[in-house]
Amino acid sequence: MDPLTELKTAYQHSKISIMTQPLTLDQQAQFRQIQWPPANLKLTPNDIKLGAVYHALLTANLSAIQYQLFYVANLNHDHTWLTYPIEPQRVQAWRQTESPKLELFRANAFMFEGVSVDETAALALL
Repeated sequence: MDPLTELKTAYQHSKISIMTQPLTLDQQAQFRQIQWPPANLKLTPNDIKLGAVYHALLTANLSAIQYQLFYVANLNHDHTWLTYPIEPQRVQAWRQTESPKLELFRANAFMFEGVSVDETAALALL
């Protein structure tokens, strides 16, 4: 598995796990082993951008374990972004109302103007 795919997969697994229960110590240790950027590997500019975002999101997911927050990248018009926390109460509300937002945020790591967007749209905004 290439390093960017490994990083994306680790972020996605951490996010899905956090949505259901706090990460275990073993899970935390496993996710902390992911290194970015990979040494001695040529990356495309898009891979560098995406890798930086996914690494920041994975790190953020591991930063507040006790609060069961997961993070997405909030993208801005000026090509900047920041990590944005999604709290468990919001996830629970989405489950109760069967909101499509739950599936969108489960699938995507990015949002723009409060709406979940996929990686293709995110690259246009990064």
